[in-house]
Amino acid sequence: MSPLLYGEEPHLKLESTNPLRDAFEMAVIEEAWKERKPILAVCRGMQIMAVAFGGDLYQDVSLYPDLAVQHVQVSSPETTAHSVSIEERSWMGNLYGTERQVNSYHHQAIKTLPKELKATAWAKDGLIEAFETTDSNRLAIGVQWHPELMINHDSGAQALFDAYVQTVKQWKAQH
Repeated sequence: MSPLLYGEEPHLKLESTNPLRDAFEMAVIEEAWKERKPILAVCRGMQIMAVAFGGDLYQDVSLYPDLAVQHVQVSSPETTAHSVSIEERSWMGNLYGTERQVNSYHHQAIKTLPKELKATAWAKDGLIEAFETTDSNRLAIGVQWHPELMINHDSGAQALFDAYVQTVKQWKAQH
């Protein structure tokens, strides 16, 4: 994602960006939010959502001062790369408990979350790995990992999608 969208100049370690894709995806997120549509943001989607509401990113995870976990794994995508600590009283905590093994394929990461979102999971080095909305009238969940790549080898990956669908059904019945 282009750092120009959150007021930073591109760092030397920034990889290629696509301003048209950035603008389109931010517009989709903003419209879904405006229409109070449920959102499940995965990896880049989580980053786009954070920036759309005023957050910012580490342009490359190597710029994170406490980097101590491999966030761009070299093993196959269906395997886990590191663990995340999860806030017990969160949607993710209700699903997984306080810890989960995840895969990891992101060279950018959230630096600052906007007020509309709260972190609910972190890598052991403190990097944000999941968030939820702070607005009880909206449903938005984001994960930095790729559960869709782990489905055939990890039942917990499919459980995330199943639980999200059930949550959307319950949420829609109440709103």
